[in-house]
Amino acid sequence: MENPQAINTPNGQTPPPIQPTGQTPQPQEPQRKPRRASTKPQGLYDHIGQTIAYSFAVTVSVALWAAGAWFTLAALQAFGMNTSNLAWWLLPIGITGIEIWLMPSVSTRWQTFIMFCLILAVDVASSWYGVIDFFAGKHMPFGPGFTVPTSGIALHIFAVVASLMLAFAPEKLGKYAGAELLKVWK
Repeated sequence: MENPQAINTPNGQTPPPIQPTGQTPQPQEPQRKPRRASTKPQGLYDHIGQTIAYSFAVTVSVALWAAGAWFTLAALQAFGMNTSNLAWWLLPIGITGIEIWLMPSVSTRWQTFIMFCLILAVDVASSWYGVIDFFAGKHMPFGPGFTVPTSGIALHIFAVVASLMLAFAPEKLGKYAGAELLKVWK
């Protein structure tokens, strides 16, 4: 009688060895992927360079946030509210808190989702008003330069795009750049 382990299968492969009764085959360890090189800076030069880069990103984030907050307060002034008191800056800070920590996910409760959507709508609408009020008719020297229209659909498209950027970019950019800046010096 032939050895059953020496028999080839129809596809030309040798079957696995037959285990004696009562023993289970040992699982093979999965092959590990090689680890990526660390992205941590290697020297003082890298520390300084990455500190400058991430600090600049945080600064851009703060500037974008301040522009959005200013547009929100300008919209409130258009409603006749006196926003000269510094306490009014708590409103943009609260909007930012909701946009960062109540961002909907799959497991979000419907109440949180509704609150986030309402606050986002207020943020985008107030920034939309501020962008129209501030930028309409101004020349923008970026690239070949362009002049923002004074009215019409093109002005509103520009304002909506800018409003959405001001609603999402500062918080996401600041959160990312701040975390990376902390990692540089750990």
